[in-house]
Amino acid sequence: RKINIIFETKEEVIQKGNNKGEYLTHPAFTSFNSNGFWVGKFKTGYNQDPEGEEKITPDNWNVGGAQQDKIASNKIIIKPNVYSWLGIKVANAFYTTYHYKRELDSHMMKNTEWGAVAYLTNSEYGRCPDNQCSEVRINNSASYVTGSSAAKDPFCGYTTDSRECNAYESNELGKDTTYVKNYNNPVSVASSTTGNYTGVYDMSGGAWEYVMGVMLDQEGKPVSGRNDKDNSNFVGAILFPDGNDVNKKQWTKDDGGMEWPDKRYYDTYDYTEQEKIQSGKFGDGTRELGPFYYVKYNNIPCTVSEWYADSGGGAIVWYAGPWVIRGGSFFNGTTSGIFAMSVATGGPVTVFRLVLSP
Repeated sequence: RKINIIFETKEEVIQKGNNKGEYLTHPAFTSFNSNGFWVGKFKTGYNQDPEGEEKITPDNWNVGGAQQDKIASNKIIIKPNVYSWLGIKVANAFYTTYHYKRELDSHMMKNTEWGAVAYLTNSEYGRCPDNQCSEVRINNSASYVTGSSAAKDPFCGYTTDSRECNAYESNELGKDTTYVKNYNNPVSVASSTTGNYTGVYDMSGGAWEYVMGVMLDQEGKPVSGRNDKDNSNFVGAILFPDGNDVNKKQWTKDDGGMEWPDKRYYDTYDYTEQEKIQSGKFGDGTRELGPFYYVKYNNIPCTVSEWYADSGGGAIVWYAGPWVIRGGSFFNGTTSGIFAMSVATGGPVTVFRLVLSP
């Protein structure tokens, strides 16, 4: 399904898009009063060179070294063939990006900003040049190497766990394997949002990606996370402290929480005690993805949308998983994709992406 896109400037009247056939000025632009924004071409990597000069060698660059739960703006690296920055809480990821380039309003990608990229991908400016749309191919690197791509499209769907159909494996920086091709191999353009080297990479697979999209608690305040261990490090409610106990616990600054940024830096979703598909927001790439259906993928029940059978099907948040994650993982096969989404606790489990809104 091709999405029709027109371009405006911030000086033009905002289009509300309330009725069928009407355009909506995308909220990713109106929230920052910007004509556009720059998206990290790859998932954020962690610069492991002790000299800070990006000298990438097998001795000082490894998967474990890129798993750092700390605020370190000077360690951001946006390049292919580096290890994704894993294992960071949402608040630490946000303030790492926030302090990166303040003069360019740097920040962590919001759910609606992810949606804007997804829309462009499914338009004539992305992967629908002749009304024939193609899916962004999965990054199936089990080593979380940026810019990697599957050698071929997963084609068995959710009915089988065949190694040949939904293959993944570890790869070294800048090296190909049987199933994984590195960014320098022209095959990698299949995992770009434009189908060529000009596009954005790693938006399908690799590792699930945190976006700034969070559930509100019963009082209308953004939630910190699941429990004392699995939370964002933001000040806020913890809604799943002891098993199935839904009595919330407030996590204050005295407990170590960090202040929330201005509201324009995150999207919010209504509180729910049930794991269900939410109505989503205009612009986040959720409302138009139905119908949804339940399947078993590798013997694990999941919900997928009609759009490329990507997992999820809405801005899914609930009290035990109040944060939105996007894109899927390297082992999710066909259910990974630019429209894939799921829930997370806010804790140090996955990666993030940098955005500039000058």
